[in-house]
Amino acid sequence: MSTPSDLLARARTFAADIAPRSAEIEAAGRIPPDVSRRMGDAGFYRLYVRRELGGLEVSPREGAEIVEAIARGDAACAWVTFIAITTTLAFGRLSADAVSEMMARPDSLATGVFAANGRAERAPGGFRVSGRW
Repeated sequence: MSTPSDLLARARTFAADIAPRSAEIEAAGRIPPDVSRRMGDAGFYRLYVRRELGGLEVSPREGAEIVEAIARGDAACAWVTFIAITTTLAFGRLSADAVSEMMARPDSLATGVFAANGRAERAPGGFRVSGRW
């Protein structure tokens, strides 16, 4: 099991390793797949997931410190981590089976927006989504 200190050290190492790729990440406008996999393997995407569901269940302060450490290497990686971990806070409302299925792989990434300003309307074959995100 990873301790918060282990995770913080891992985040600092990750930040130092990823900093040289910041310009590449910014130019692409996305996190490259190899970087995202590394973030998942490091446990960054499951910081707030309950331990019994395979998460690391760190405190909000510990999570913030880890995200801050990642940001020292690349702000986009920190932003993706922050969105992922805050989205997993909603997992407390889901069944253990659902969460286990969604987070089955280390690089499973939960995303969402808590301040959505959009609309979803039924459309042929599904939904049409519009708005600002």
